[in-house]
Amino acid sequence: MVAMAAMMHILRTMSVVLLAGGLAGSAAELDLAAAAQALNRGNYETAVTALRELRGNGTGAAALETGRLFVHALLETGRYAEAVAESARLRETFPTNPNALVLKARALMAVGRDDEARDAVLEALTLDAQHIEARLVRLELAELCGDRKAKAEQIDFFFALYRRNGATTAAALTAVATAVADEDARGAWRAYNEAHKADPKYLDAYVRAGFHCTDLFAWGFARQEFEAALKRNPQHALAHAGLAQIYIADGRYPQAVDEIGKALATNPHLTLAHALNATILEVEDKPKESRLAIDAALATNPTDLDALSLLSVYQARHGTAVECEATLARIQKLNPRYVGAYVTLGQIAECRHQFPQAVEWARKAIAADPDAWQGHYLAGANLLRLGEEQAGYRSLERAFALNEFNVWAYNLLHVLDRDIRQHAYVRHDTAHMVLKLGRSDDALLWPYIEPVLEPMYQELAARYGFEPKGAREYDGRLLVLILETHDEFSARITGLPDFGALGVCFGQVVTLPSPRSGQVCEERKFNWESVLRHEMAHAVTLQKTVYTVPRWVTEGLSVLEMKSMPTEWDELLATAVAKDQLLPIEEMDSGFIRPSFPSQVPLSYCHAALVMRYLGETFGNDFPRRFLERLADSKGLVEALTVLTGRSMADLNRDSLAYVRTCAALYTLPVYVGPTDPAEIAAKLKTDEMNAALWLNLAEVQLAARRFAESREAVERAVTLDPNLARAHTILGIIACDSDKDTTAGREHFGKAIAANKTDFFAHLYVACIAEDAQDVDTAVAEYTAAARIYPRFRNTARTPHLRLARLYEDAGQAGDAVAILRELTQADPNRLDAWRRLAELLCDRLRQPGEAAQAYSQAILLDPYDAKLHLGAARANELAGQLPATVREYRIASTLEPKNVAALLGLARSAAAAGDTGAARDAVNRLLQSDPMNMEAAQISARLPPPPAAK
Repeated sequence: MVAMAAMMHILRTMSVVLLAGGLAGSAAELDLAAAAQALNRGNYETAVTALRELRGNGTGAAALETGRLFVHALLETGRYAEAVAESARLRETFPTNPNALVLKARALMAVGRDDEARDAVLEALTLDAQHIEARLVRLELAELCGDRKAKAEQIDFFFALYRRNGATTAAALTAVATAVADEDARGAWRAYNEAHKADPKYLDAYVRAGFHCTDLFAWGFARQEFEAALKRNPQHALAHAGLAQIYIADGRYPQAVDEIGKALATNPHLTLAHALNATILEVEDKPKESRLAIDAALATNPTDLDALSLLSVYQARHGTAVECEATLARIQKLNPRYVGAYVTLGQIAECRHQFPQAVEWARKAIAADPDAWQGHYLAGANLLRLGEEQAGYRSLERAFALNEFNVWAYNLLHVLDRDIRQHAYVRHDTAHMVLKLGRSDDALLWPYIEPVLEPMYQELAARYGFEPKGAREYDGRLLVLILETHDEFSARITGLPDFGALGVCFGQVVTLPSPRSGQVCEERKFNWESVLRHEMAHAVTLQKTVYTVPRWVTEGLSVLEMKSMPTEWDELLATAVAKDQLLPIEEMDSGFIRPSFPSQVPLSYCHAALVMRYLGETFGNDFPRRFLERLADSKGLVEALTVLTGRSMADLNRDSLAYVRTCAALYTLPVYVGPTDPAEIAAKLKTDEMNAALWLNLAEVQLAARRFAESREAVERAVTLDPNLARAHTILGIIACDSDKDTTAGREHFGKAIAANKTDFFAHLYVACIAEDAQDVDTAVAEYTAAARIYPRFRNTARTPHLRLARLYEDAGQAGDAVAILRELTQADPNRLDAWRRLAELLCDRLRQPGEAAQAYSQAILLDPYDAKLHLGAARANELAGQLPATVREYRIASTLEPKNVAALLGLARSAAAAGDTGAARDAVNRLLQSDPMNMEAAQISARLPPPPAAK
């Protein structure tokens, strides 16, 4: 996220290079070697203390080396003022030694005194024009100020040095790699690897190589280099900051914050670490904290380009345009060709879904330096997010031509090529949308999508009082993309594979993976219509608020549009309430942006939806529309809420939390919030052995790990202390059934649990299962019914109470009761494919209600449109109900999924003939007769068809 000056930061700190051949001999030399080793390994305080004591000893080269190591130790730990003073002392002590001058330049650069640094390095070069490090510092200073002529001179020097085999040490090879990186990224990478071979312990090569890769967006290689550096020096501040930069690029802010903390622990004044921290805080919309981090960076180095870029971001968002322009002018004065400020402004806008602004900043970056790939990539990625695919493609091609290491650009271009060049996608135009989907999906999905797409748009537009628009390329229509594979979907969104979402909306572009991905991975099965509605709602809320809507608001409204929340969220919510993990309204965005525990992101979706539902129920159905309008006027979240509701934020937080607690209470299964480490619980029991709740905690943890003996021992202690602990009796019952296989004892324990707590779900469920196995149908029905009433959204295919009840009712010939209980389940959990499937079968086959069966099949197909059996069932139901167009559609899709399926082909031939589509009927008959020439029914249908038209 921090802009393109990442290398500038590492150039202000040098790693340690021991003198060739090592240090040996006198006691002082041995002490110096030990201090150097401590410094290389990150034992900074040891190194600083030892070097401070040694610096007054010795003369000549040894004294200079002691001073050099001391200055490096000071620089790497952020003691910049002392480093400047010490380097000045060395300059006075060794007035004709270029090494002392270069060291002085390094120290001055760390605090932004670049003009003085330039004077020092130029003086060094007058003493030794071939001095490699002086040349490198000269290049770095030229980059900082945008002096292309001086930079080109140094690059020529390093190319020549490499060609004549003059770079033989790790330090020289690293200098060559750093110098030629902009001109020859691959050559630089080779030189870094040569440096690793020359001296595997040379830290600077790993750190610089890491930043070379982050600047190219080659994140995997960057991680490899930073981790190699940290293996050698676990305290290396810049390496930790480099990892933080990778985590920020991947949106993993908690990990980034952790790495920033490690960097600042070593160097409290590291400008890059403060700049990265400011970036995260700005994305999280914490302007005060962000400004403090920016100020901390600028206090160390007032000319730091990254920090100044972030200052311009802060001023653009929270200050005035005049302030922002003044800072940008200041940056341009320091370096007229620096694109980092514009790129940083664009990246922050991008993170906040303000894609039009991101494109504008990208264009300014391109104007500042047309040969810098960053501006082109930023423009291309955000043009794609706006639906301007042709323009975005051209920008990405230019960016990739300038930086072929950029895997994000490569992946995006690959996905676009599948559409633009290979024509693997089919386009459908409607009044307000352009939809593209893969050719392999078109025949299967478009017949279902077409009837719902425009009505969905119209419904959302009416509810929120706003019609979202799309790209100019598509005449102002929204672009809806259904990508053929989950990897293509992920690459189209992030530039990388394995993005975990099922849909994304950028405002003018809605994207989904094909439901086909559910055939590859069961976890990726989803209700595509529900997800499409969710993402379409984002298009409305983002555009209506001019992309200023808080994340939790847009997500909450989109979840509500889905009509039902995933069952997995029930336990998350109940656990969060029990642990007091719900954030206040003002901080809810951070649950999405910087989650503090693994389940906080899905929890945040659930929480956001419930808060928005509370606001709508309390302040009127039109509250969401009025709320979005207020946000669009840039009034801010707190002002919009307090004015519209007439309540303080304290009142809103209190009342919404009470509402959410009520919702959480609907989850009636046990919620465990105690310690999860048995040793921790056992330690507490040593001082509190009469605590029944602690013994129960230990039993829960042991049971979860399937350690039955240990669980039994703990739960028996709990029961001895408190015989009325219902959960304890349930655990004993589970152990008796699952471990001992003693259902008699188990049933006795479950009876005690139910006597203590009539709403103990698992006690009722186990008793029902025991009774069913014993063919005690009446008890099984009663207990399954009790369990279903206690918690109707239980998800366990083998033991779902509703499904077991339905089966028992079927076996008893009570199909109507089975249908009723399955309807109950699908209402409680609309995403139960197994329930919809069985409901449809019963309605069609047992109750002879084909119209209702067809509706149930339609719901099942939304969850799995690639199941040929579902389509065959739907075809038969529609055929019985006299719905001819739907019958043809379903038989056609079934025969597409299973081209040799006899029932599908016969049904298609029969229904197509009835519908007057003789061409489709004849095609189906011919396909069938090819595989089954003796099929009498096909022959009969063929005989009834009119002859095909004569060929002309």
